[in-house]
Amino acid sequence: MPSGDADAIEPGVLYTVSVAPLPPPPAKNLIDNGDFTAWQPGAAAPDFFLPPDPGRGFSAIEPADGKTPESKGVKQTWSANDSIEAYTKVFRCWLTDLRPNTTYRLTLAVNNPSPKEIFLRAFQYNTRSAAEAENSTEVPPALAGIAIGQTEGFEEFSAEFKTGAEEVFCVLLAPKLRSPDVSFPSHCIWDSWRLTEVVGAPQPAQ
Repeated sequence: MPSGDADAIEPGVLYTVSVAPLPPPPAKNLIDNGDFTAWQPGAAAPDFFLPPDPGRGFSAIEPADGKTPESKGVKQTWSANDSIEAYTKVFRCWLTDLRPNTTYRLTLAVNNPSPKEIFLRAFQYNTRSAAEAENSTEVPPALAGIAIGQTEGFEEFSAEFKTGAEEVFCVLLAPKLRSPDVSFPSHCIWDSWRLTEVVGAPQPAQ
C-alpha cells in the first residue's frame, strides 16, 4: 500500500489492508427451545419441555427474565424437597434425535440465589419414544450429573457425557434439589440449557 496519508490512495485501485479468518459459527444447540424463548400463552411449560407434576406440589415453573434484557428464562420455585420425586415428574425435557456412541457437552446457565444445591442428571432410556419412557418404572444409570450450588447472578455449569451403542434411545434431562435444608420456598432461574456435540471426541469405527 502506498506510504503517506489517505490522500495518497489512488482512486479505483484495490488494496489489501488485512486478512483474518472468519470466526466459526456457534455450534447448534441440540435442545429445541433451550433458550426458553417459545412459551405459548396459557401453556404449563416452554415448548419442548414438560412441567413438574402439579399434583405433587414439590415445585412450579413460570416465565422470567433471563440474564440479558433480551433473553427469556424459567423461574422454578420449590415448596418442598423433590429429591424423592420420580425424574419423570419434575421439570424436564427429552432428546430423541441424538446419535449413539457420541460425546456431548451439556451447559446450563442458571441463577441460584439459594444455598440449596440443585442436581441435574441426564439419563438414556432405550425406548422408541419419550412417551414410552415416561411410563417406564425403571431408572437407567445416569449418563452425567451437574451440581449447581449457590451463585452470584447467572453462572454456567457444564458436563460431558457419551451416549450408549443402542440405535434407538432417548435422553432425559431433569433437575432436582439435593439438600437436607428443609426451609422453603427456594427458587432458581434457568436462562438456558445447551447441548452440543463435542467435535474431535474419539468416535467408534464405522
